[in-house]
Amino acid sequence: KTHLVITGEVNKPVAIPFRKGITLFEAIASAGNKTDYGSFRSVIILREGKVFTQNLSKISNAPLPEFPLFAGDVIIVPKMKTEGLFGR
Repeated sequence: KTHLVITGEVNKPVAIPFRKGITLFEAIASAGNKTDYGSFRSVIILREGKVFTQNLSKISNAPLPEFPLFAGDVIIVPKMKTEGLFGR
């Protein structure tokens, strides 16, 4: 377990070598960022059988506490939920 896997609604799903201190945004950027259908509202991190979710859509001027990543993590950018858009 020396890599991070970034998959889901990203432009280039990829496994990258783990680097201490890498952020979720950096990891997702290494996969070509999210697609037009990807959502930052509930990014999923799978770690040793546990599931964590992070809302990366709440960007503000205040620095957010960073969610630490570990070698072997799988990061999944989910598809945007479209129910309720455009009055449907």
